[in-house]
Amino acid sequence: MKTVGIIANADSGKDVRRLVSSASVFGDREKINILKRILMALDSLDVRQALIMPDPSGLTRRVLYELEGKLHRLQAGILELPFVAGDYRDSLGAAEAMAAEGCGCVITLGGDGTNRVVAKAIGDVPLLPVSAGTNNVFPFLVEGTTAGLAAAAFAHGAVRTRDCCRRMPLLQVCREGRPEETALIDAAVLDQHQVGARAVWEPGVIRELYLTRARPADIGLSAIGGCLQTLAPDAGLAMYIRTGENGRRVTAPIAPGLIRTITVDEHRLFGPGEAVAVTFKPCIIALDGEREMRVEDGDAVTVKLDPHGPLVIDVDRTLNAAVARGFLTSPPV
Repeated sequence: MKTVGIIANADSGKDVRRLVSSASVFGDREKINILKRILMALDSLDVRQALIMPDPSGLTRRVLYELEGKLHRLQAGILELPFVAGDYRDSLGAAEAMAAEGCGCVITLGGDGTNRVVAKAIGDVPLLPVSAGTNNVFPFLVEGTTAGLAAAAFAHGAVRTRDCCRRMPLLQVCREGRPEETALIDAAVLDQHQVGARAVWEPGVIRELYLTRARPADIGLSAIGGCLQTLAPDAGLAMYIRTGENGRRVTAPIAPGLIRTITVDEHRLFGPGEAVAVTFKPCIIALDGEREMRVEDGDAVTVKLDPHGPLVIDVDRTLNAAVARGFLTSPPV
């Protein structure tokens, strides 16, 4: 039986977009409750070990304290890391450690940004992303109990990865021909020169936009593309958008309750074999809604579609497969 890894970002769902939009605060109490439901589901299906990422706010310790004496089979512990930084390095280090540990799957609590960091280090360990951020295009809106049941099926080896996971694409951002950063949903070229507040909420600074998927029903920058053309994540294509002053006016929900209009001069699809050059420079590139890369005038930066991103657990497929194999039932007494 394999271990289940859990990476809960204590800071997700709390950024500056609460001040500029109607986004809810995804507080510690709700994350604690979700984690408790995940662990109780794992325990109920005889999973023996779970490792949870540590955090400086003590969220993980509070979960284990509240479950003391209530878990009968599951040994839930805090992953040992060399240090706890209180930023993306914790998620990155935890993902690396959980992959090295041979975890059967890793559950994340966070948004697109959290999952972007985890996906960089998780390799082919199946990932089950649970929505707990501001932009939640990549993670699922799934009940913690259900997520725990699906993770238990992977821990027991009751389901097969090829039947129950989807290979998600990602964007590779390359500088001078070398991969430097990735994005799971969107890479936005911004007319800015300082990172400042990491979150992006004002589309007037967007000059170019690269997307792995586009749906008008999504919340975030990918909704801009979705208002132009629907693009499924398994289409094998990405979308390029260039903004301007004389094109089509697109009205899209770029954050909860924050609907903005942006003018698009050009949009087109491109495939895995094409490296699309970033033409607006100098700039800041935001990855999955967070400002990350500074690009200077002389930098040669391109964006490519990589169809071989993380393996993501399909919860419905997993539980249906588990039922078909009798994992959730026992012989009559």
